Amino acid sequence: MHGSGATRATSLPRRPRRSTSTPLFFKCIPLLLLPIILQFRSVLRTSSPSRPPHSASGAGPPVVGSGGAAPPKGISGCLLIKDDNDRLSEWIAYHALTLPMRFLIVAVDPDARQSPRDVLDAYVSAGVLSGAELWEDEGQYCPACAARLAEGADESALEKHERRQIHFIKNCVKRHREAGRTWTALIDTDEFLTFNRIPADKRKWTEEKRRGALRRERKIPFNEYGEMMPKVCVNDTAEEYTDIPRTPRTALPPPESDATLYDFIMEHARELPFASPCVNVPRLFFGSLESDPSEVSAGAPPPSALPLGSRALSTLRFRHHAVKGQWDWNRYSKALVDASRINLQGDRGAVANPHRTFHDFCPYAMPCYHRALFRVQHYLGSYESYASRTNYVLRTTEKYALLANRDQGEDDDIRPWVSRFVRKHGPAVASSLLAAGGVADGGSGPAILFSQAEAKAKKKVNGRNARTAVEGAAADDGSTVADGVAAAKEGKGFGFKNSEIILLTQAEMTAKKKVTRKSAKNRAGVRGVGGAAADD
Repeated sequence: MHGSGATRATSLPRRPRRSTSTPLFFKCIPLLLLPIILQFRSVLRTSSPSRPPHSASGAGPPVVGSGGAAPPKGISGCLLIKDDNDRLSEWIAYHALTLPMRFLIVAVDPDARQSPRDVLDAYVSAGVLSGAELWEDEGQYCPACAARLAEGADESALEKHERRQIHFIKNCVKRHREAGRTWTALIDTDEFLTFNRIPADKRKWTEEKRRGALRRERKIPFNEYGEMMPKVCVNDTAEEYTDIPRTPRTALPPPESDATLYDFIMEHARELPFASPCVNVPRLFFGSLESDPSEVSAGAPPPSALPLGSRALSTLRFRHHAVKGQWDWNRYSKALVDASRINLQGDRGAVANPHRTFHDFCPYAMPCYHRALFRVQHYLGSYESYASRTNYVLRTTEKYALLANRDQGEDDDIRPWVSRFVRKHGPAVASSLLAAGGVADGGSGPAILFSQAEAKAKKKVNGRNARTAVEGAAADDGSTVADGVAAAKEGKGFGFKNSEIILLTQAEMTAKKKVTRKSAKNRAGVRGVGGAAADD
């Protein structure tokens, strides 16, 4: 019993050695769990509960209403606004119904006279919007703008406006991403996002007339629907997505359908253009020519539901548009982005401008109209509304006159939304909401815009001082501007002579166009022979 330690050790039963190899079942567990983990991460990325909203007294932007614990299904919005309350009510009502827009972030221009708070409160209180954030301090969305202002940087009004837009877009999309929201519309209060259905609008022009009127583009073909198909138009998404199948326009729902844009996106999420996180949406410009009152009120709700009348809504009042697919009048596109898939870090998150937002994802601002599934209807609006923005050198009386007379087609595709909105929310609620923004306010008397020459002279002047500097000179033209306002109400054409508004009959407008074309040919001939001709 008391032998050596070695003998004792050999006499004891040996403890079995633990195997260092893992059973096959446990080795397979990570592989079995991997699909579940990936799916869970995807769900968290797209539908995680939003962060608690900022309080008005705490850090961050003040909140109007609440978005709830989880983001509702729908599309969000980013809106930089300046004295557009008269347009804001219609804009929110339309997009809340048709997108549907559920959450909206609104930033206010520092030179604005109006606050949109009451309008936003009305729509959130009625449950039309799930929630909204109001950024009233420029430092909240554009710290660089406030810093440059404090430094006294010498910038034009246009440069300040563009800088403000760029910073707001990035910070707004970032906020939506943090809150777990996805698709976000980056448009303005005079723009309405809708389906780009194959048109059935009234044919005013033959193809020959269209080509004859568009002198520089006579060789550009039109499709059978009267839409221009220019060679210089590109994909509405980044190149890396071009191998994915594209949803055709024939898949769009008919006008009488209640299908929303979000429903359509979800149905075709794996196809172009929605497989990309950013979609460039072409615009269609609508001028301010008036239609017959019976055409304006056609299909509209009764007056009890529209206290300001059908003429108070741009989507009912203005039906005449530019040539579909032509760049000169419709200009650059706007963007629809999926905030959850946009990389905001480094250069990939850089915003070039409001038309080329995140250029790594949708770098092209000239998408092909004839292939696009959505479009943005861009409304010039009434003269009162156009002129209601004070100290805004981007808008001039000459520019309004030039844009007002677009008449290359009529489109009523958007009109049914008003009746649907009234049916959904009831006449009393709809009536109150659509009147929430009131009508355009020109201040004390008719709003007076800068002339083109004055605007150019004031581009280096702070916007607050610009109006004061020209008030004395502008007051002398009050009667002519009042005539212009009256003409806008009657839907008459505009023309200019020595910077004064004059009225033109249709015959006079036609004759003036012929003279203008002849002068352009003469100037082109002079340039061809003797080089650049001097301006007349």
